[in-house]
Amino acid sequence: MSYRYVIFDFDGTLADSLPFLLSCLGELARCHGFREPAVDELPRLRAASLPGLLDSLRIPWWKVPHIARHYRRLLARRGGAVAPFAEIPAALERLSAAGLHLGLATSNSATSVHQVLPEAARLFSDGEYDIPLLGKARRLTRLLRRQGIAARDSLYVGDELRDLAAARRAGLACAAVAWGYGCPATLRAQAPDLFFERPADLLRLTSSPS
Repeated sequence: MSYRYVIFDFDGTLADSLPFLLSCLGELARCHGFREPAVDELPRLRAASLPGLLDSLRIPWWKVPHIARHYRRLLARRGGAVAPFAEIPAALERLSAAGLHLGLATSNSATSVHQVLPEAARLFSDGEYDIPLLGKARRLTRLLRRQGIAARDSLYVGDELRDLAAARRAGLACAAVAWGYGCPATLRAQAPDLFFERPADLLRLTSSPS
C-alpha cells in the first residue's frame, strides 16, 4: 500500500552513529559500571533483543536513562562526530518533494538531531524526541494524534527490533533497514511490511502500489 505519513527513527536509520557509540563505550562502561563488550561479541549483540542486550552487558534498567544522558552530552561536545548516512539527505529530499509527510520519533535529543541533520527542521513537520527505550509506541500514537493522520496510513522506519515492536503496538506498518544497529537477518525474520537494503531504496516509498 502507499503511505501518507512516514516516520523515521534517527540513530542507525538516518544517522550513522554506531561507530561513535562504540568509541564511547569504554568511557560509558567505566562511568556507569557495566561490562564493555569485546569486538567479537558485536554481531551477537546486534541480533539480541533489548532485554537480552542489557542483560549481557549487565546494565540494570534504572541505569539506562543516566547512560543515555551521558551519551548525549558526549555527542553534543564532539560536534561533527556523527553524520547522516551518505544517501540519506538526498533520499529525504526526494520523499518530501514527492509529497510524503515526514516525521521523527527518536530516543535522541532534538538538539543532536538538528546538529547531525540540519535539514530536519525543514523536512520533518513534527517529531518526538528523548523517547525512553520502551516508550516509542506511546509517542508514535501521540505524533499521529497531533498530525491528525490515521495509523493505517502511516509507516515507521527503524533499524532495531524495538522499533518494529513499537510500530506494531501503535498500529502502524513497520519497515526495517539493513544498515543500522540491528542484525539484518534478525530484522527480516520479524517479517516487517517493508525491508530496505540501502538508503536509496527508501525511494520505493514514492511509488508503492496501492
